[in-house]
Amino acid sequence: MAEGVSAKRGLLEPFLLLLCAVQLCTTYPQYDYYDPMLSDFEFGGWSNGDLKLEGQGSTAMAGRLEIYINTANRGDGEDNLGEWGTVNGRKFGLREANVACRQLGFYSASHWNYSIYTEFGVGNGTIFLSGLKCSSRYQQHLLRCKHSGIGSPTYHYTHDQDVAIFCNPVPIWSRPYKGQVRLISSNLTRPSSGRVEVHQKNQWGTVCASAMSQGAADSVCRQLGFTNALGRGISSEPGSGVIWVGETSCSGSRRCFTSCFQSHKHTYGCNHTQDSAISCTFDFSKKSKSAGNKSACKITGFPLSQLIFYVCGGLALFLLLAFVGILVVAMGYKIKKKLSQKNYDTLQ
Repeated sequence: MAEGVSAKRGLLEPFLLLLCAVQLCTTYPQYDYYDPMLSDFEFGGWSNGDLKLEGQGSTAMAGRLEIYINTANRGDGEDNLGEWGTVNGRKFGLREANVACRQLGFYSASHWNYSIYTEFGVGNGTIFLSGLKCSSRYQQHLLRCKHSGIGSPTYHYTHDQDVAIFCNPVPIWSRPYKGQVRLISSNLTRPSSGRVEVHQKNQWGTVCASAMSQGAADSVCRQLGFTNALGRGISSEPGSGVIWVGETSCSGSRRCFTSCFQSHKHTYGCNHTQDSAISCTFDFSKKSKSAGNKSACKITGFPLSQLIFYVCGGLALFLLLAFVGILVVAMGYKIKKKLSQKNYDTLQ
């Protein structure tokens, strides 16, 4: 009797494993959905670390470089406690100018100079940054670079050493990689906020607001060089074309938004009136969280969802064939046993 139960259990085990594999491949994670109270996101105010180009004759691409700093040193962004200040030219070079231009939304800088030698003139007020030294021209936020400290003693510096930069008129997303993100807004002077777009299959597409959890928004900002998201909601400037992302599963610890979303299009009826928009900031207390970059965030090879599908499908097929094989062997053994018994009875 015990042998019969053991045999039946042995036959059932592959079938149960097959059911588990199917369950694993068809079960989706629980998603952290967007808060509907954060609708109609408006682009307003300044975030800690924002840059602008000032001075007589300045444009969106050229001018005296100024940075917005939360003077309460909280780094939490939009409030009335911040002020604009200049950047000192000590240790400043083309690499640092490149980073500033990339933060402003341009691919690179053509050159830089002391603003006193340009039409932009010198600034006034606080000199916030000095001794800037960036590790790479491809960094995307000036506060990620080494510096002497925010508002460190600058009594031996004067505004005659204020920096002016000249950016090449080529957008930073002019050479996009698969998985690159950008923020689009009619407010070109504030590239730290806007409608979220992702580049896939040679085209830009939007993200459904229902997919933009706080963790996902933080990851978008980190991929862009910031530390975290200050706000999120529905864009007041709807996009057009494809909607790439309709669901995410993401924690704020990720530095790439590309690791948060399913690569297949699951938009579940989302339309462009529900496009996501966010505002990014630079929180000094979160500077230790690394930023994303092309090498880390670029989507390569099979998307994760497709890889899981193929692995699970292969496992299910293997278990199915194993189950059928065991049944065939068991039936053959049973037939052989019956034939042996029949021969034995005949001899008797």
